[in-house]
This record gives sequence, structure tokens and C-alpha cells, in this order.
Amino acid sequence: MTRQITPCKASVRGRTWRCALQVMEFSTAHVPPAERFDSWLEAMFRSHVPSEVKTETADDFHASAHLLDLDTVLISSMTTPSVQGERTRRLIRQSDPEVVLLHLSCSGSGRVSQGKHDNTFGAGDFVLYDSSRPLRVQQMAVTQPARFFLVEIPRAPLQALVPSISKLLAVPFSGHQGPGAVLWRYLEELVRNACAYRPSDVAALGRATIDLIAATCAHQLADDALPMATRQQALLAGIEDFIERHLGDPALTPDTIAAAHHISTRQLHKLFQAQGGLSVAAWIRQHRLERCRRDLADPRFAELPVCAIASRWGFTDPAHFGRLFRKSMGSCPTDYRRMCLSSVQGV
Repeated sequence: MTRQITPCKASVRGRTWRCALQVMEFSTAHVPPAERFDSWLEAMFRSHVPSEVKTETADDFHASAHLLDLDTVLISSMTTPSVQGERTRRLIRQSDPEVVLLHLSCSGSGRVSQGKHDNTFGAGDFVLYDSSRPLRVQQMAVTQPARFFLVEIPRAPLQALVPSISKLLAVPFSGHQGPGAVLWRYLEELVRNACAYRPSDVAALGRATIDLIAATCAHQLADDALPMATRQQALLAGIEDFIERHLGDPALTPDTIAAAHHISTRQLHKLFQAQGGLSVAAWIRQHRLERCRRDLADPRFAELPVCAIASRWGFTDPAHFGRLFRKSMGSCPTDYRRMCLSSVQGV
């Protein structure tokens, strides 16, 4: 069954807006089976690029999505059965927002055709396509629904950063390593933690997203002409991702971080200073304390000693950890845990 996706102003069943940012959650589980496919199209693509979509499961279409609107960038995380979308010349003449779309297949596989390229892609692959050119893209689910990201970026700022971006259209590249892996984790965290952001964060998050996508694309093209500010933003995103994955290592220091990224310690400190925020050591400490705070409030770790939680996140001195935690949270770790768990248990 084929339907045309067009912007729609009608209310949508199954849709929920939440948080201070424009975040939409949608599931067809709350819609009668016969109406699910049409409801999905209306909800998911009211702000997306007009196209024709078809599926073999229109009679009972099970899908869900999270959409995050960063004004200049729209990020969608979707779970669907197999679907195919086509953007024809007629639809392009009717409406063209002049965007580049970044598709990340987290599970399942697919096929994309645009211009002279016709390629298949698998789980963990990125693929780019352009709203101004005829397109056919298929996302296939096998034994389970397919999960994928779709990011809409204005073409002009992205092309200004990566002039040869058109060479990547419909050419899959990996999200399992290098900048692609950093971009994948960034998108996952961005959507997962959407409620932690304030409206004042929207512009900066939009710029950071475009910069990281540009750096990832430039890496695929080996484009040395990428602006220095964009390269530094991408490097910083990779460093922060590295720190997050090694918070539990007591040996994590500015020196080891710099060595892992083949830069000097001085350059590392300058990167963080340029953000106008925390120093490297303070950034590590803050994120370790946040992990400890989260575990102390989690009933699953209620039997784990405080010192074990501290050690798990890189604090080797219990007394020092206690002082840092009290300064950050206003209470000692034991009292904080008792308060949180009592609240959960309704005591």
C-alpha cells in the first residue's frame, strides 16, 4: 500500500509532546490497527520531506518514534516494519525544503538509489541523500522491526563546511568506527537525554550536530579543507565520548586522554578552555559524580557498598569521594542514597 507524505496540520492520535524542547513521542499501539499506517504518516512526516511511502504491513502497522526538533536540525529515532520511500520529480517541484538527510540504520538493512548510485546498506551504516534529487530508499526489517535514525540538515550550512558533500550521496559508510561511531553514540545520547536540555541549549545543540556530521562526512572524503572550528568541535566530541567510556578507570588523566587522541596535553586543555566551561579534570570529576549519584539512587544497587560504587567510577579514596559528593550534592553519599530509596519505596 502506498501513501503520499505531506505536511499536515491536523491533530494526531498517539502523539505526545513533552519536555521544554520540541520532543515528540509517538506509537501506533494507541491507534486502531486499520488506522495505524495513515496515523504514522501523519505524525512522523508532518514536518519531513514530502515523499511517497509504501509498506506490506499497512493493515496493522506497528511503529514508534522519538522526534527532537533543534530548529535548524530535525532528529528522528524510529522503529518500523519494512518501509520504502520515494521522492519523485513531481514531489520535488511541489515542495523542496533543500535539506540533506542522514539515515543511520541501527538494525535491519536497506537499499538506496539516488543519481548514479544504487547501493545496499546494513546495520550500523550511514547513508546521505538530498531532498532536491529523485530518491528511492528502503529500510527492511527481518525478524524484528527495523530501528533507524533520520536527521534533516539544511543543505547550505553543511555544504559550506563540506563543499564536496554531493560525492557521498547514496554511498553508505560505517558507524562502527572512527568519527562515524562517535556520531552514532552522539545521536543516541542526544535523543535519550532530550529532557535534560533547556530551550537555551537548542541553538548550540543544532550547531554541534551539524559540525559533527560535517566532520564525519569530511573524514569519509578525506577533506582537509574542513574549517578548523569544525575539526575542533568534532575532536572535542570524540574526546568527551572517550572520557565517558573510561570514567571507571582510575588512571584516566589529561595526559592519558591526550595520548589516546595523538595531541599534546596543552592542546587538550586549550580545547576545553575554548568552550568556556569546565577544565578537563573538572569535567571528569563532574561526570564521575553524576554516575555515582545515579547508582546511589538506583534500587538495583541498594546492596552495593558506597565505596564500591565510588570505586566503580574511578574514585579510589572513599574519604575524598565523600567530601566531593557532599560539596556537589549537599549531603553525604549514605544520606543521599537513603533519601532517594525511601522516596522510591514510598516510605
